[in-house]
Amino acid sequence: MLEARNETDTRLRFTGEQGVMDERPKWFFLERYAQAFGREVADFVSAYQDKRAPLAGAQDGLAALELAEAALISWREGRRVLLSEIR
Repeated sequence: MLEARNETDTRLRFTGEQGVMDERPKWFFLERYAQAFGREVADFVSAYQDKRAPLAGAQDGLAALELAEAALISWREGRRVLLSEIR
């Protein structure tokens, strides 16, 4: 399993019979990812001007949507979801 965790005050996580409990992230979503979003938009504009492919292309967007769909199904159904089920 690969996990990219958000920064919290204590970085504690509880896992038990009832599931997993985490602290809320220190910053709101837009605050956490504003710099990354800005860089992606800047690269997109630069790629258009330079007539090159952007660093993050359509396949990257599709992969992100597939991961999000798998996560949603997993949450709703309480089970592990393979990406092959989404594709």
